[in-house]
Amino acid sequence: MDKTIFSVQIAERNIEKFKFFYSDRIQKSDEEYVKYLIRMPECTIKVYNSWKVVFSGVNAYEEALLWGYQENNWKTTETHIGSDEVGTGDYFGPVCVCAAYVTEEDIEWLNQLGIKDSKKLKDEQIMKIVPLLLKRITYSQLSLSNDKYNLLVKKGFNQGMIKAYLHNQAFVNLRNKTNDNKCLTVLDLFVNESRYYAYLKNEKIVAKNIHLETKAETYYPAVAVGSMIARYSYITKMNKLSKELGVEIPKGAGEKVDEVAAQIIKKFGINKLQEIAKMHFKNTEKAQEIINQK
Repeated sequence: MDKTIFSVQIAERNIEKFKFFYSDRIQKSDEEYVKYLIRMPECTIKVYNSWKVVFSGVNAYEEALLWGYQENNWKTTETHIGSDEVGTGDYFGPVCVCAAYVTEEDIEWLNQLGIKDSKKLKDEQIMKIVPLLLKRITYSQLSLSNDKYNLLVKKGFNQGMIKAYLHNQAFVNLRNKTNDNKCLTVLDLFVNESRYYAYLKNEKIVAKNIHLETKAETYYPAVAVGSMIARYSYITKMNKLSKELGVEIPKGAGEKVDEVAAQIIKKFGINKLQEIAKMHFKNTEKAQEIINQK
């Protein structure tokens, strides 16, 4: 193997096993964000506070394999832009979009952090890793509040149109920030290319030459980074909302969501629900049914 640095996210169930395995070599680290340091004859291991573990050295690959290392499937490690969104399938909370600019020099560092599609990471991991990304990566993050979302839906916008507008604005913002209009620009495929640009026909500025690909967050580091930053923003806003209302606001669109929506209507009124939820989801009707049954 040519590569000498590998990273693995240690599962919570394996933490004690990991610590016991290296118990005779594990030591505290003075580095910020690094919890433990393990030195072996041909491998150095850094354990971060998030339990992201980085193996480096001649035997790094073999050592990382012991803890579930898998090769990244990146299709490019060159400078590129990628965008993804979070919140479109959730009844509560905004739609958050982020376009990220990743350079060749960033790739090694991102691999060490264990960058991947945000859906494959726990909220706790997102909240620890993303602040590091925000300090280094150039990005454009946009959030569409629920009251504006509901207004657009009333005007006839569907989710595809809304996502196209948000991604386009993020791309335009980021290209202006980086002054790079020529690098590969990738978007996770949610609609075909012709329909995507048709959605943007009334926009004054449209970012052209967008490559749309299914599961782009799996194959392009910038899309994965965009996905993580967007989810970080979504989680932050949901936590703030829960604190403000004194109710734990659930993600998704399941039965628990129906129950909480009903609680909010009874406690704060339907107008408050319109400020924090996507009212065209079936959860709205189900919440009303729960109230009527009681």
